[in-house]
Amino acid sequence: MSTGEFEQYVKRAVPEYANEHIRAGDVHPEVALAKASEEYAQLLPQGVATPGHYLYAITSADGDTNVGMLWFELRERQNTKSAFLFDVHLEPEYRGKGLGRRVMEELEVRVKELGARSIGLFVFGDNSAARTLYEKCGFRYANMYMTKDLG
Repeated sequence: MSTGEFEQYVKRAVPEYANEHIRAGDVHPEVALAKASEEYAQLLPQGVATPGHYLYAITSADGDTNVGMLWFELRERQNTKSAFLFDVHLEPEYRGKGLGRRVMEELEVRVKELGARSIGLFVFGDNSAARTLYEKCGFRYANMYMTKDLG
């Protein structure tokens, strides 16, 4: 991912992330955008050059069109490497065509090459399309947080 592509990504991703937290009910709408901006700044202080973080533009088969992006971090604990998937995004017109599954397969290949033994991720509960994709790709639930709005 180029610096310009990263800037475009953040411009889209931060407000989307804030809105996901609002929908989940875990962040007040008045502070959601500031919280999302702060999290991105903490996680990616050097943008695409942040050590340990890998950001990719996903291009069309002909390589001419950006159709999405992928971001993961490589982590090491107790001499075991793992990857954490922060974001995978496909433009709406490219969804539902098997591309998401191919992207996840490529992610597995890439993180294995980097020495990772597992991939973790977080998905918002109301994102049924993402949950379905991850389940089809062999991800399992490690834990689940639930909430009930009491009005």
